[in-house]
Formats: sequence, C-alpha cells, structure tokens
Amino acid sequence: MRYLIYCFVFIGIVVYQLDFLSEKAYQIRGRAVFRRNLKTILLQNSPMEYKGLRKNIYDLISATGTGRLFPRPEDFIIISGSLFIVSFTVLLGANIGAIGLAAALFLGAMPYLILRLKLHRQRVEMSTKGEVFINEIINNYRLCQCNIGEALDLSANNLSQEGHISTLLREMSHRLRTALTGSDAIGALKLFTYAIGTNWSKIFAINLIYAHEEGRDISMGLRELRLAIVESKKVARYSRRENNDSRLLIKFLGPTAYVLTVFCALFYFDFSIVKFIKYQFFTHIGLKWMMIMIVTYALALIIYLFISEEKCDV
Repeated sequence: MRYLIYCFVFIGIVVYQLDFLSEKAYQIRGRAVFRRNLKTILLQNSPMEYKGLRKNIYDLISATGTGRLFPRPEDFIIISGSLFIVSFTVLLGANIGAIGLAAALFLGAMPYLILRLKLHRQRVEMSTKGEVFINEIINNYRLCQCNIGEALDLSANNLSQEGHISTLLREMSHRLRTALTGSDAIGALKLFTYAIGTNWSKIFAINLIYAHEEGRDISMGLRELRLAIVESKKVARYSRRENNDSRLLIKFLGPTAYVLTVFCALFYFDFSIVKFIKYQFFTHIGLKWMMIMIVTYALALIIYLFISEEKCDV
C-alpha cells in the first residue's frame, strides 16, 4: 500500500511538472544533436592526418594551391605511377635497357619535380615580398589597436594584388578564427610557414602565436623583423647578379650543341634529314643517346632552377 502511494505521488509530480520536464528533455536532446553535428562538421573541414610520403605530398599540394588537380595524395600517386608504367612499357619495346628504366623513372617523378619547382619558385617570389607583407601587418596592427585577427583580415584584403601570399594569409586568418585549441592555432600556421619556407615567416608565426594566444603586443618584434628583411634583400640582390653567366650557359649551350650536331651531320657527313632522323630515332644506339641527352639536360635545368634562385631570408 505504501509503495502504491509513492507511485501516485511520483506520477502526480511528473504530471504537474510535465511542461518543465519536457522542456529540459528537449534541451538535453538538442545539445546532444548539436555536439554530434559539430563533431561531424569539424571532421569534414579538418584535413585528414597523413603520414610519411602521403603527408609530404599533401603539404606540397596544399602549399602550391593545386588541390583541384589532385584532390587527394592518392590521386597524385596514381597519376605519377601511371606515367611511369606507360613510359616504361613504351621504352621497353625500344630495347634500351637501363637507360629506358631511368627515363621512365624520370617521367614518373616529373609531377613531383614540377610541384617542387613550383613551390621553390613560389617561395622565392614570396620571400621578396616580405618587407611589403610585414609593413602591411604593422600598419594594420596599429590601425586595429593591436587586434591581430582584424589586422590579418585587413592585410589579406589589401594584399590581394600580391598573388599567393594573400591567399595564404586569408586562409591562415580563417583557420585561426575557427581554432578551438592552441594546437589548432599552431596547425593553422604550419601551412603558411611551409608555403613560404623562410626564417622570417617562422619568426612572424611565433609572434602571431603570442599575440593570438596570450594577447601580447608584438609591434616591437614586427619592426625588428622588418629591419632584418631589408638587410637580407641586399645580400640576395648581389647573389642574383653572380648567377647570370651560369644561367645563360645552361639555357643555351645544350640546345646549341645539338643543333651543331645536326648541322655537322648534314654538311660534313653527307646525311640527309631522313637519314639523320632514322639513325637518331630508329636505331638502338641513336635512341639510347637521345634519351641520355634529354634526361641529363632536363635534370641540369631542374637542378639549376633549384640552386640559382635564392630566397630573401634573415
């Protein structure tokens, strides 16, 4: 009898507070749905964690802005592998042995080399804009009363004519605004520093973390960084002048030597055009030497482009 009374009392309380309990249940359910949806959105918007070769390729694609061509690192690997397989199959029929394998490996590596070269030239170009970039940040940081978030947004808009550096700044600003933790904020700066690849970009990122996470005034640090960039530009300008002669040699000596080879074959060895083409492309030794010339000249050009253009760095 006593338990029955307790049940009636409990039912009465529930009925009396039904509206309140229903509202609380709806709020709890709404919070659960919100957390689930938020987790889904964050997983969709955050990049997948890659490791090893795939991470290297993902960083390269992100930094060069070629995500439309290669949505995933796996797509890049498939395209490179297909180039190697097709070229190796074709050259296998020419029966030129290890030379054919080397040429096929070179062709398979071409997408990676092209993106690496694009990243290098992009870094060189953006490194020369360091003074303009830091000046813009300093001016807007002062204008926005040391609010680094607003300064980044304003700088990204004002630097829209400066090419890829504006895109990187805008993306970094967006990711900093949506960062939920300190590690998220640091992750937002990694693409920026990787894409520019200079010491001044890393120093700027460190200052940015202090301003974003701790609210420090980084005006003095930015001004000192600007002075260091101005001095580094003088050194880079001098080294570029020294590389002009080697650039002309590599650019014109190889093609000129081959043209002279054709000229000598036609006028001193009584070759006709048809005979020269036959010996060059349809004989074992001719095709082998042609592959050697193309691969070595292309490698020389790529190596030169990597080492000749120096970044303006502190």
